[in-house]
Amino acid sequence: MSQHLLNSIIRRNPVLTWMLFGIRPNDTGRIHWDFTTLVLRRALRESVRPGMHVLEIGTGPYALLPLSIAPRIDCRIDACDINPAYAAHAQNQIPKTVAGIRIFTSDLFTSVERRYDLIFSNTLYIPRDEGRRRGINRMHEKETDWCGGDSGYEFIGRFLEEGTQYLSPGGMILLGFNTVYLEKEIVEQHCRHNGYSITAVTQQLLNPSRVYHLRVEHPDVDGSQESATMTSGEKRYE
Repeated sequence: MSQHLLNSIIRRNPVLTWMLFGIRPNDTGRIHWDFTTLVLRRALRESVRPGMHVLEIGTGPYALLPLSIAPRIDCRIDACDINPAYAAHAQNQIPKTVAGIRIFTSDLFTSVERRYDLIFSNTLYIPRDEGRRRGINRMHEKETDWCGGDSGYEFIGRFLEEGTQYLSPGGMILLGFNTVYLEKEIVEQHCRHNGYSITAVTQQLLNPSRVYHLRVEHPDVDGSQESATMTSGEKRYE
């Protein structure tokens, strides 16, 4: 199935979105979800606890994941997006009956003013040339919808580097990405270089995306630490 058909028939299907997330989005023409969104949904249900203060980086125009969590778990969720139009549309998605969600505009952490118990992101991970080759750039108005940089790792590198400053003691990051575009081993190197240990991995059958559960350990300042695919205490959820 072509990328265009996948997006128009499946990822923008309002009935399917309702079945998966319990939400009827006001369509903007952008896809509602992707493979990484599905794995993040599972990881969040495993990780979010009552009383937590949670942050999503890159909520898009629908705020699907905050809206799927808030009615089920008594927590506070802040969600931001670099695109002001997306943030405004996401804010309008929130029913008056749902409390505890705040939407704002931010380029990664530039407008974030506090620390969080859990930070998650469906990161930008598609390399620029790969996205152009597949025609993904023609499906979006802005690169900030899909492009992870020249190599695809730039956004993740910045997210991980800055994220430690905004985690509460003992806090966790859920890092979502797609292995079709990025090599797991290189993502793991970025995690360890920025001082994180991978405590669990969430994945689904036939889904190429992964969510790494990260906790701050210690910085690998010189980048000399060897990459390993699993830490000794790591769990895998399937």
